[in-house]
Amino acid sequence: MTNNGHAWTPGMCWLYCRRTGIPVIWLGPATTEGIHAPMYGCAHCVAELEHMIRQHFIARNGPRASGNPGERQGTSE
Repeated sequence: MTNNGHAWTPGMCWLYCRRTGIPVIWLGPATTEGIHAPMYGCAHCVAELEHMIRQHFIARNGPRASGNPGERQGTSE
């Protein structure tokens, strides 16, 4: 999981769990119908989001080759 250069801070997860008072990290701005808000996520939900992004990439592009010739990289979660 990346920390995108921002610090973890107590707050509310804006992703799947919506828990409050937990460490969250700023993910970037969220936009809907022309309005913007800061998006925060907890470690568990950010990991799930990253997994979903990797799965989307693999479905569209196939697994990426790892550093080892002949070996394909899949998910390890």
